[in-house]
Amino acid sequence: EIYQEGIRDLLVPRKESAKQSYDVRTGGQYGHWVSNLSEREVLAPDELADIMATANSNRSEGKTDMNAHSSRSHMIVYILIKTKNKHTGAQSYGKLSLVDLAGSERLDKSGAEGVAAKEAMAINKSLSALGGVISGLSNQAKHVPFRDSQLTYLLQDSMAGQAKVLMFCCVSPASYNTNETLSSLGFATRARGVSLGPVKKNAL
Repeated sequence: EIYQEGIRDLLVPRKESAKQSYDVRTGGQYGHWVSNLSEREVLAPDELADIMATANSNRSEGKTDMNAHSSRSHMIVYILIKTKNKHTGAQSYGKLSLVDLAGSERLDKSGAEGVAAKEAMAINKSLSALGGVISGLSNQAKHVPFRDSQLTYLLQDSMAGQAKVLMFCCVSPASYNTNETLSSLGFATRARGVSLGPVKKNAL
């Protein structure tokens, strides 16, 4: 998870994760990666479900006036995939990034104070940075500000070059949240305008 611009490993206990340093690195087969992050080999679908359950149980969560179970961080799950054609022996590889963004909440409506307020400001700042990246990509800008936050830096190789992106936008049906819904839909509209161009298979 990305919590207040810091990286935490959700597959180990919180105290153990706090003792380790996690840095974003670039290069290699799978593009951007995080040093010292835990990896688990998955041989069956139910094993992935168990891993996700562990990650969710360790994720930062809090209560606000808008949400009884508000995510206070962004969660990223990397699935590294290698395939081999049994007939030709050809091998290929790829990385699937599953991202659950924390929701944007206005401080005056969420009632967040103290640590919760700092969490909300960090979330909103990183979501604003993501909006800046989407705007830069849609306008085909020469400089896209991927380094403006840990979130966008980690997702750089998932949003440009050899990548395909699918985004789900969750909105509230309540009239009380009209402003937030309109803001989310505007965000999704900008994202829809991004064209990454053709992709090719990564062969070994």
